[in-house]
Amino acid sequence: MSVHFHLYVFPEAEATATRLGHDAVSSQLTDLYGQPIRPWEDEDVPPSIWKANGREIVTHLFTMRDSTLMLSISDEDLAEAAEAEAEAEAINGSRTPVKNDPSP
Repeated sequence: MSVHFHLYVFPEAEATATRLGHDAVSSQLTDLYGQPIRPWEDEDVPPSIWKANGREIVTHLFTMRDSTLMLSISDEDLAEAAEAEAEAEAINGSRTPVKNDPSP
């Protein structure tokens, strides 16, 4: 499961405010979780990935057409559990409540 946020969005390319926001967010995440992983270096500012508390935090700065800072948080264990529940529901034809699930 993933959640994606666009923290800064400006209609012009290379907006200074977006780059400053990216640098501030990256600095805070680095202070909290250490140096990020950068899966590729062929971009001006490649995506940065931090592993924290069983989750993956990714920042990606886009600056070509407009200026956007995207922050994504993914939880692979939660995604696997949701997929298993969906498969079980499809097989059984009914919903099996999950621990701490308030719905009937």
